[in-house]
Amino acid sequence: MNRSVSGPHWRGRTGRMFIIVSLVFLLLFPNLLAANLDASSVYPRNAWENFPPETSILLQSEDAHLNFPPVDGFSFEQLDLYSIYTLVRQVSPYGTIDYLRGQPDQKIHAASLTQLMTYYVSERYFASRQVPRDRKLVILTEDLAKAEANQATISGLMPGDEVSITDLYYAMFLGSGAEAVYTLVRESAGSEKAFVYMMNVVAEELGMSNTFFTNPVGFSDDEGYTTLDDLAKLLALLAQDEDFRTLAGTRRYTISNLQSQPEGLALTHIMERYAEDRQLDTSPLSGGKTGSTTQSGYCFASFRVEGSSVYLVLTAKARQAGQEIADHLKLLRKMSEIPYTYPLLAKGSLLASLPVRFDGKVRRDWGLQPLYAEEAYSATLPLLNDLASLSLSLELPEELTVPLTSGDEIGKYSVLAKEENGPVLLEEVAIHLPAQLVVPLDYASGTSTTSASTMTQATSGESVTPAPSVTAATSSADDEASTGQLAKILSIFAILLVLLVILLVLFVVVRGRQAARRRAKLNRLRKLQNSYGYHAPGSRDAETILAQSRQKREEQKRLDSKRAARPNGDRGSSR
Repeated sequence: MNRSVSGPHWRGRTGRMFIIVSLVFLLLFPNLLAANLDASSVYPRNAWENFPPETSILLQSEDAHLNFPPVDGFSFEQLDLYSIYTLVRQVSPYGTIDYLRGQPDQKIHAASLTQLMTYYVSERYFASRQVPRDRKLVILTEDLAKAEANQATISGLMPGDEVSITDLYYAMFLGSGAEAVYTLVRESAGSEKAFVYMMNVVAEELGMSNTFFTNPVGFSDDEGYTTLDDLAKLLALLAQDEDFRTLAGTRRYTISNLQSQPEGLALTHIMERYAEDRQLDTSPLSGGKTGSTTQSGYCFASFRVEGSSVYLVLTAKARQAGQEIADHLKLLRKMSEIPYTYPLLAKGSLLASLPVRFDGKVRRDWGLQPLYAEEAYSATLPLLNDLASLSLSLELPEELTVPLTSGDEIGKYSVLAKEENGPVLLEEVAIHLPAQLVVPLDYASGTSTTSASTMTQATSGESVTPAPSVTAATSSADDEASTGQLAKILSIFAILLVLLVILLVLFVVVRGRQAARRRAKLNRLRKLQNSYGYHAPGSRDAETILAQSRQKREEQKRLDSKRAARPNGDRGSSR
């Protein structure tokens, strides 16, 4: 095999060693960085997975996620739903909880649920350009022609009708009107192709990694797909908006002053029409969007508002109209009936970390003193509840002052429930200094004293805010600690970077020496060839010499053959 003298040989022993060391560096540095960040965190990072024992719901953030553990009476097998695919999710300030997952990551056709993204993209476009919702848009013949060509559902608007953006949204949501969709698309993007591109860009922004849109209406084709998981991300975002809640929750609406229908166009939510056919009461649903095609079956995405929490229910692949509505109502009814004990605060949970003052100065070198919950606290609630109504309030000093003694009471925490007349106290527990203090033993002896000011003064007449992290009163000390941690991280990074540079230099030097040895060997080979006269100026080529040699051997063979063919008497005769 010929190898280039100048190029690096990554297959060599040195090349393999360099790759291994580089991979170790890439793996080691993020781990060191994460370890240092975790060490400086006020609360431990908690990977939610099926309610582990250390779960503390009241200490979680909005980006936390939890898969609900199996509950008797609320499993996919026990519920006996019409829909094949199901997802039930609660969204609250304490993150998301998936109560039921029936293949929500399976790729499906979105049908008219696609129009959730159509609404979001067009609304974002109009809002960014400060286009008022009462602006009138004209329905064109091409809008209706596109809808009819694709055999899509229409709401009843006709060419020449001047309709506000708000009315077009109602025509799209209540009646799945494709002519309304095409009018919005034309006005916001100019063309369907450009609008679909915008839909996919936004889907990527929202983390809808298993979604690809091919049209803004929702008629099925072989290329478009999504999942209930992805649609839930979009619906969770939309359900936070009051305008969307009003739109998706409206059962009946009339578009007035139309050229084609002076008496007005009366719209009834498809959800309501299906429910009436089956004599179902949709009042438990705060709103929703239906969709159906041959490939998707009957789909439904609904939401239920519970205080500051929102429940999302998404189903797909029901066989008959109205079955998907019945599934959603059944799920909500079961959730309101089944109780569950929620782990609000786990024993040993880190509540806060306070700076320690000694001799008039905050001792950053000692670090922050962690404070823990000494007992677990839980509450039995129905599955359908408002977790956001519960909060944790801490009453602690701004800082601890030496002398400190393990077991001293330094504050308390309260679990509160928000009611119409104000917060209601559910539990109040004292907080004590733990056995392990950050203060060296030489300094900690004596009676514990604390600063007189407190972080939170909770009374029955005051509103109390939960404290999911260190309170603002300790922010200056936390900033100082964060600065020290950052310096430590940068130092580690600098050391690793120097090591990497040294490895690179060694690699270049070694490879240079190897290349020099190869060049020397090649030069020796060339000199050897020249010594045989193959390539000396004016000399014959090696091939020529070999050809002449072969020719001489062949001539010798012919002469030998002729001699062997002569008679014996003629051999050696002479004239």
